[in-house]
Amino acid sequence: MAQVSPDVTIARWRKYGKDRLYVTLADGRKIGYWDLVTDEPHPEKPELARLLDSAYHVWSSGRFSRADVAG
Repeated sequence: MAQVSPDVTIARWRKYGKDRLYVTLADGRKIGYWDLVTDEPHPEKPELARLLDSAYHVWSSGRFSRADVAG
């Protein structure tokens, strides 16, 4: 798991042929997940799409060690 900001955490999950980034707020509320196989976002609610997109782009930019989110 990695914290991309004080409020947002990303956890990578790879199993059963799937590879996803699960994004949550610090209080545990789910933002959604990014499917790395299809490269598609899946926000919990439409209004969370922008936050999910931002979290994915921080993760993909490599601003922190990806070893921190390898799951």
